[in-house]
Amino acid sequence: MPRSTTITRTRTPRDTNAYTDTDTTAFDDGANEATGSTPRGSRRAAASAPVRGNRSARVAEPVKPTRSRAGWGEFDKKKEETSSGGFPDDFKLTPQAVIVKILDDEPFVTYVQHWIDNVKKGTRKSYNCITEFDECPLCARGDKPRARSCFNVVDVEADNLEVKVLTAGPQLGTILKNFATDKKTSPLNRADLYWRVSAVQKSNNNMDYTFLPVKARDLEADYDGLVPLTDEELDQFESECFTEEDVVRYDSRQDLKDLAEEYLDS
Repeated sequence: MPRSTTITRTRTPRDTNAYTDTDTTAFDDGANEATGSTPRGSRRAAASAPVRGNRSARVAEPVKPTRSRAGWGEFDKKKEETSSGGFPDDFKLTPQAVIVKILDDEPFVTYVQHWIDNVKKGTRKSYNCITEFDECPLCARGDKPRARSCFNVVDVEADNLEVKVLTAGPQLGTILKNFATDKKTSPLNRADLYWRVSAVQKSNNNMDYTFLPVKARDLEADYDGLVPLTDEELDQFESECFTEEDVVRYDSRQDLKDLAEEYLDS
């Protein structure tokens, strides 16, 4: 099903000089790789969406063939059924620091993931490990998966405010856990707490991360008139948070076995 519409606002272009990193702490991880101003205008709060219930991850079942049918009505139906609107957009950390609001006090899901190289095509693709409920053919052939932890976030500097998913690898996850267990910065989604975040890719393809806590009271003065989210906006975004089922998909054991035999067997 399509997700709720985003909140749109009007604001002046960001002064990039105000976001030059001068106090960066370096961290190494493999998740979410980087790929004089006037105050901004007020936000327009959209109607709250219904709260979605908690759901658990499912193992993908084989897709049954769908009968082809004529007519524009069928076109509209299939377009809606297969649209990507129900899938979360990833929040990508970049060298440009932005202010975000973290909506979770802890990861809403943690899973493990394999990355397999296709040497012939020169590509890499991720496959979620099934070892929690079945024997994983990729693990059986010696490929070691890595942990991935997910958080719902909102980039409060974006023109269109919407919930996205920040995926953290082991190192970034450790950084966030350290903040979450420090009484000065916990919980991560505390009402008066925002985060200035960025990431820079190093020459060895690892990442330098910067996560700095920012008090809501300091946003307007220190970040070009940026104002905190309203209670109504927070309520809406919290009702639209993604869950485990939205993020984690599994291939069948047979598909993973075929993959392992093709790319991992010597």
